Amino acid sequence: DWLETAALGSRPLLPLARALRLLKGLYGTKQGGRLWHARFKAALIALGYKPACSDPCLFEHWYENLCAFYFIWVDDSFLTGSDEQFIAHTSDELEKAFGGTKGPINSFLGMHIVQDREAGTITFHHKSYRGNIFERHHLSKELTSETADPKDLKWIDGRTSILLDNYRNIVAACMFDAISCAPWASLPLGKLSKHMTNPTKEDAIALDGFVRFYAGKIDQP
Repeated sequence: DWLETAALGSRPLLPLARALRLLKGLYGTKQGGRLWHARFKAALIALGYKPACSDPCLFEHWYENLCAFYFIWVDDSFLTGSDEQFIAHTSDELEKAFGGTKGPINSFLGMHIVQDREAGTITFHHKSYRGNIFERHHLSKELTSETADPKDLKWIDGRTSILLDNYRNIVAACMFDAISCAPWASLPLGKLSKHMTNPTKEDAIALDGFVRFYAGKIDQP
């Protein structure tokens, strides 16, 4: 990456047509994310992890019948598995190398995570993420429906107009939720996503039907 040089008052710090070449990765640059991932990947491999064939952001370590899995998403990550001693070792070594915090996971990528060790279950909630969609677009969460069917709905100034103006953003945000936590939303979102290029008033009314259905399930895991 190259950066343009700044000016000091009316004088540039370097002669014209010059630039500064970065010797290290800088957060926000085009190569920053790739360099960060390469460095973190090298540290995990040095600890004995191997990249999974199914996902380049998943690393695994197996020893006899014990396992450890490390998941990375940009600068968020979490570690899990059955090899508690190796997990503790990994956590200590990465904290020395990169800093950060460690502890029981309760949220990841906007998802609230509830662990019940006695029952052996992990539940993912997206309530705060879903609520943020409504708040960001000034939509009421009180208007709910048991289905996504827009039957009998009509154009409402100040509501459907918002849905039309923000159609792509709302559908895309809900699709991320469907992929991670809400498979029950996939079918209606699949229909809505077909009109992302040039949504009409009828499409906005259809989205209103889905948004009401979505509001009724805002607490559902």
